[in-house]
Amino acid sequence: VFTIPIQPDLYEEIRNGFEVDTWRLKFDYNRPMADEAKLKAGSEFEITSNEFDNRGERGVAPGGTAPVPALTNLFLYDQNIQSFYFTYQRPFGPLTAQLGLRFEAVQIDINQVTSAITDENSYTGLYPTLHLAYELSDSQQLTASYSRRIQRPGPQDLNPYVVYLDPFNLRAGNPDLDPQITDAFEASWQYRANGSFYLLTAYWRQARDGITDVITDLGGGVFLTTRENLSESRSGGLEFIANGKLTPTLSFNVTGNAGWNEIDGSFVPGGEDRDGWTLSGYGQLSWQATPNDFLQLSGHVMGDRLIPQGEIKGGGMINLGYRHKFSDKFSVVFTAQDLFRTARFEQVVDTPLIRERSRREMDFQAFYVGFSYTFGQPRRQPERFEFDTSGPPG
Repeated sequence: VFTIPIQPDLYEEIRNGFEVDTWRLKFDYNRPMADEAKLKAGSEFEITSNEFDNRGERGVAPGGTAPVPALTNLFLYDQNIQSFYFTYQRPFGPLTAQLGLRFEAVQIDINQVTSAITDENSYTGLYPTLHLAYELSDSQQLTASYSRRIQRPGPQDLNPYVVYLDPFNLRAGNPDLDPQITDAFEASWQYRANGSFYLLTAYWRQARDGITDVITDLGGGVFLTTRENLSESRSGGLEFIANGKLTPTLSFNVTGNAGWNEIDGSFVPGGEDRDGWTLSGYGQLSWQATPNDFLQLSGHVMGDRLIPQGEIKGGGMINLGYRHKFSDKFSVVFTAQDLFRTARFEQVVDTPLIRERSRREMDFQAFYVGFSYTFGQPRRQPERFEFDTSGPPG
């Protein structure tokens, strides 16, 4: 439950409740074979039931709000997945090859109770993989792979209920969405030695039915944002991971991506094919100042993302964490999330039919001081801090 002021004299209170029940049954068969080969086969059955109970109220003061129908709805989502798979792996000297195949049959049923809308979707698919690894030395390895991947839409992507965001913006899901299918080709170099790890990966990905935002002008300055499937998209670039120690007490962890992306937006009124380069990354610097004092600075940056009618501007934030141990059982923790208040969401729509720029300042900034005491024998765990950096959909 959270209450926010949306105008000087108007407050909004949102209650988002959800319940998820998942049942999973899995069978695996493993068999060693001649020449150090390995065969693995199996099947998996998964049944998931989701219930989303969303309630919204507005009023002139917190605690004095009344229900708003446009913010209140009950949505039920059931998904059943049956899969069968096998992998075969065999070494050929310094080269190891692994071949895999997975079959899936999926059944999805949705029920938007409030709007009395029901729908269903079912599909099957084959997802092959091929992975090659070549040992250059004890510390270096080359790999190459191909895989077909599936990315299913989330339950709320399928929820057709129209939600009122503000007087000029509405949002709704699309029950007719298909999953995204991606054919991915990757080649990488890996180095691991003396506590350091480096990974450089070149990739090319061809996708169809990618899920994206589409904006429709309803007239009177009101816009409806829904989710649609792209016909196809392509992307390529370089990803890297690096972690290790700069000094005995100072360590780092860095990941990044420099990539090119092209999407087909011709299916959207006013949309067009778009392409461009983007940079994104995450960095973490950890300092064990003393045996009892640990300091960590982390941050991430997200580059611009293309949508058929424009782009979503990039952003990022910086977080800080500090822990002091008075003993192995008792410690004090301080964290600062979004230290410089840089979190924001900005979307630009620029087509012959619609021109819009929307910007939301998100109050992620938070400061926390806490104490912890461990009963019993303390367990050694990696030093890290948890931050809530989830953003708006899109």
